[in-house]
Amino acid sequence: MIQAHARHLLRIWADAVPGWFQAAVSLYDAKGNELAFADDYRFDPDPVVLFKVPEDGEYEIAIHDSVYRAGDFVYG
Repeated sequence: MIQAHARHLLRIWADAVPGWFQAAVSLYDAKGNELAFADDYRFDPDPVVLFKVPEDGEYEIAIHDSVYRAGDFVYG
């Protein structure tokens, strides 16, 4: 499971339209193919990706604002 806590931590983003941070999460395989994507989870605006890993290997997780705005964000 991959889960982002974005809107829960930063509810309002000053000087932005819309004024909230909408996180989006993607999961990629070693060849760069997108395997999963989420920008929310049910009625929660923060994304959750539920994914069963089919085989050993390298995978990459990408997180960004859904409209690719820049900002001072901390990812961990």
